[in-house]
Amino acid sequence: MYKTQQSQSFSSAVQYFTNGKYEKAYSVLFEKLREKGDSNNIYGLLSLFGYTSGCENIGEFYEQKIDSETTKNLLLQFPSLIQSLAQQKDKARWANYKRERNHAERLRFAVTAPLCKGEVLEIGCANGDLSSHIAMHATNVYGIDIDPIAIELARLKCYHYGFTNVQFQLGDGGNVNLPNQQFETIVLAEVLEHVPDPGKIVKEAVRLCKPKGTILISVPRGYMIPDHDHINLFTKESLLSFLQMTVKPVAYEWVDEVPNQWMLIKLTLPDKVEVPKQQEDLGKFFLPPHPLELMEASKVSVIVPTFNRCDYLEKALNSITDQTYENIEIIVVNDGSTDRTKEMLAKYPFPLKVLSKENGGKATAINTALPYVTGEYVWIFDDDDLAFPAKLQLQIRQFERNPDVGLIHTSAIITKVEDQKPTFQGYWHAESSTYEEQVIKKFRGNYYFSPTVIVKKSVLDQAGFFDENLIRAQDYDMWFRVSTLTKVAAFPIPTIFYRKHDGVRGTKENPLKTEDLQKNLLHADQYIIKKAYSTDWDTLFPWQSTNLSPSSKIEIKLERAIYLSQYQLVNECEQDLTEALNFFESDDQACISPKGMTVIKHLKEVTYQSLQEKGQEIVRKIISIMEEKSK
Repeated sequence: MYKTQQSQSFSSAVQYFTNGKYEKAYSVLFEKLREKGDSNNIYGLLSLFGYTSGCENIGEFYEQKIDSETTKNLLLQFPSLIQSLAQQKDKARWANYKRERNHAERLRFAVTAPLCKGEVLEIGCANGDLSSHIAMHATNVYGIDIDPIAIELARLKCYHYGFTNVQFQLGDGGNVNLPNQQFETIVLAEVLEHVPDPGKIVKEAVRLCKPKGTILISVPRGYMIPDHDHINLFTKESLLSFLQMTVKPVAYEWVDEVPNQWMLIKLTLPDKVEVPKQQEDLGKFFLPPHPLELMEASKVSVIVPTFNRCDYLEKALNSITDQTYENIEIIVVNDGSTDRTKEMLAKYPFPLKVLSKENGGKATAINTALPYVTGEYVWIFDDDDLAFPAKLQLQIRQFERNPDVGLIHTSAIITKVEDQKPTFQGYWHAESSTYEEQVIKKFRGNYYFSPTVIVKKSVLDQAGFFDENLIRAQDYDMWFRVSTLTKVAAFPIPTIFYRKHDGVRGTKENPLKTEDLQKNLLHADQYIIKKAYSTDWDTLFPWQSTNLSPSSKIEIKLERAIYLSQYQLVNECEQDLTEALNFFESDDQACISPKGMTVIKHLKEVTYQSLQEKGQEIVRKIISIMEEKSK
């Protein structure tokens, strides 16, 4: 009987799907997932549905979970799926869910996520991008959306990131199948402009939110984000008037740090007189997360160099000891502090390995700590920043999944601290690079946000000690060297608050004033780039030394010339340009890839103006040769 019911359920799911009734089709399979039914056939159908929707990553993920005969048997049983696979008629419908988010959207996520506390419900979670950011700050995150493909993409995304505190489910935001007063925070991001009755959505949010809870609502500002799917337009005045009639909040606050295209308002609900509802096990209402693999959880050694930052140091240390990842050791190097640092460290309740030395700068402090490291991984954390609790858990999982990666850096949220009060200042996005790109891009600048970096101790041992000639940018120099030794990976979710302030920098003998930081940083960067430039090619690009064509090598040098000009390194820039010109003049058959042509165009249209006369002459000759070749 049970097998018959299962078969009927699968038949109805396939019929719904092939008729374009995707929500009903997935509802059947999602319910079976929650019941822990015939997982082989459920995964098989979800795999086929994923491929048919144009979401190959979903199809491949489920395909890896089933035996080789399942797909063939399902296609024999449901031949209508073969036609659906061939047509992929609605593939374009979900393209927006798979695109890369732009900088303004990432800024909005970075502003919104830290406002979320406790149990959080995101209504209209789409593909889980915002939910993933919220997961770094909330106890648990629950997302609902009316689009099943969005739910599938969100679940897969959170699996790849390694989150254990995020769950999703199909649901209508105007009629949510959840008990009253269960969430400290409700998020309605980019929802109200899409629905015919926004009041119904907001009233559901009020019902689900706990007394004195928070509702966060963001919508586009007027016409600033044109979209044919928007059926409601809001100004600040119209949105506030609508919410005051619908919600009657105790207080509201406009969050002006979001980019100007959006408006974000934070509502605080009143304290209700009636007895609060008992907290339910919310997980039972949602799809189970994709199970994560067990971790080896090797030790992480955290090095914290510090100099006269007692007012910031304790909170920085607390953010380390609050990590969900437990196998850590903390090595604090007191670099000759003259404030209360010594006394604070002596009273700190968590075991610390404290090393004290005469003041010599950050590089000397880190080098002092390195011989004491006993962990497989090293995290060098600044004494004035704050890490989010899941940082280590997420990054170490990525190392274990990718054993050939030796360094992982992440995104970060930038704040400005005045009177110990942080305000949002910006967002640093962790930029991904291929193994082949990562060194040449380091000539552009340090695109690893250093307090986020975790690196394997074995790689640091190869790279050597930090350069003690550098008062600033010691990290840039080290990561430049590391990038020639190992693959580097980027984790796109912010894992720290980077706290900007006017506190002491540099050393006791060479203090750095805030107004001199950029000038000092330029000098340090020039020193590092010149040092890297003088490194032999095989050391700098070890994976390209044997199989790189002459034309590809010249393309790399042309790109490097652009970066060298930006750092005012005239001689080095002209040297690379001269080598490129000699190559083009000596080889009539020389060809350049489309990427190389883009680099030459940049040299002509952007870099040319910053070059000296000799460099400009070389660029003119290169362009003349390339134009002649194209005839």
